[in-house]
Amino acid sequence: MCSIRPATLSDSESIQAIFSEAISCAQWLPPESRLKVDFTKASEGETLFVCCNRENEVLGFVSVYEQDAFVHHLYVARHCQRQGVGAALLKFIEAYILKPWHLKCVAQNEMALAFYLSQGWIEEDRAEGPEGPYVLLKKF
Repeated sequence: MCSIRPATLSDSESIQAIFSEAISCAQWLPPESRLKVDFTKASEGETLFVCCNRENEVLGFVSVYEQDAFVHHLYVARHCQRQGVGAALLKFIEAYILKPWHLKCVAQNEMALAFYLSQGWIEEDRAEGPEGPYVLLKKF
């Protein structure tokens, strides 16, 4: 069982740890991109929500740039993946962010892309970015 709430300053260390692990292990990212692990800088101006267990351990988080309904970051701790945390975070933000939503997913991140498509996102476009080809997804 998990609960979702707005992130607080006390969550920063856990969020940074999840982000750092995900980015450093992302073999589909160019090596120089795997060194960019400052989450505070990467999510400036975004609204952030965390999913926690009963012990208040952060299991995952989502950050959204509300003005554009853009889901910028969605990460789940490695030991909690495929347990519904990501889906729960997306469901939770429905009360905060009006649809349609948008996000970019690096095309080689096949696991994330499959997850978003399974959650009802649709491919809107493809383009090239600093991390390589990406897919622009939309959720109505």
